[in-house]
Amino acid sequence: MFLAIVLALMGQARAADLIVDGSTVVLGGTQVYDAVSVINGGVIVVPDYTGAADTGSLVLVADSVFVDGSSSIVADGAGYRGLLNATGEGPGGGEGG
Repeated sequence: MFLAIVLALMGQARAADLIVDGSTVVLGGTQVYDAVSVINGGVIVVPDYTGAADTGSLVLVADSVFVDGSSSIVADGAGYRGLLNATGEGPGGGEGG
C-alpha cells in the first residue's frame, strides 16, 4: 500500500477542489486538486493493486487536505500482492522463496 499526501507549492497550475461529502469515491494514481475535503462520513478508497496503472497507490497533490472525524481514506490491502514461493511484485520484488 502506498498513500502520499503532497502539499502543492505556490505558483503551480491550479486544479479543481475535490469534496467527498457522505459518499464513497475510488481514487488511484496521482491526483491534483486545489483542496481536498472528505466530510460527513465520506470515504476515499484506494483500488487494490491489479498490475494496471492507477491501482494500489494514491498520491494526492493539493494545497490542503481535510478529513473530518467521521470520514476516512482507506488503503487497507491495496498494495502489492504477496506471492508464495515466487518472485514478488513491485519495486525490488526480489527472489522467490
